[in-house]
Amino acid sequence: EADVRVYEDLGREVREAVAGLPERPSELATWRSTWTADAAKLGGELARLRAALADRTFPDHAWNEALAIRARFAVGVMLWPDELDLAAALAAVEGFQSELGSREGAAALKQAAHDAAARETRMPAPAVRDALVEGQVRQAFDAQGWGEDVLAVHLQSAGWSVVTDGSGAVVGRTRSAWVAASRADGRCVLYDYTVFQARAGDGWGDVRRKSHASRGIARENVPGTTSGG
Repeated sequence: EADVRVYEDLGREVREAVAGLPERPSELATWRSTWTADAAKLGGELARLRAALADRTFPDHAWNEALAIRARFAVGVMLWPDELDLAAALAAVEGFQSELGSREGAAALKQAAHDAAARETRMPAPAVRDALVEGQVRQAFDAQGWGEDVLAVHLQSAGWSVVTDGSGAVVGRTRSAWVAASRADGRCVLYDYTVFQARAGDGWGDVRRKSHASRGIARENVPGTTSGG
């Protein structure tokens, strides 16, 4: 917000500086064409910001961009009050801001979209049940220290995938699982979780996380649990 105020103050200074000149500097004509070109692209920009609210982008991003865009067109209207395209662009971005209401409103819209997607997410059935491997996945998950409680582990394959080095020697193996977990705030997450187990002599070492991806899931969509976050 502070940067926006500085920008708008500079716009006022420019407006006042050119008001007393016999003719406007030629640079202003270039600025005007740039502003009107930006106004023509505003619809796409606002559509992108609406999409940002529905994915994993932080809501602050959409709100901050809306503030910056509004400031830009507010200054444009200051300098060229007769330019209808700029006035329409300013009204459009202010309309978008009114949809959000505030920075907190943007966060609420994003959370609502997240919750709606979580209700549609389902945990895939396990390819096989193996208590030993499921326990190893749980241990690897807990070792991350994320403070989340594992609700269920569903293995994605019937066996391990061997990992070799450039010479073809076996250096380890990987296994993937769906892991449903509950966070401290009660919301649930479904992880596509891959673990790695290094070769250790004739056996295998400890299991650790290799990679993961995540998305929200409603607790009632986790097999073996009841409704909740």
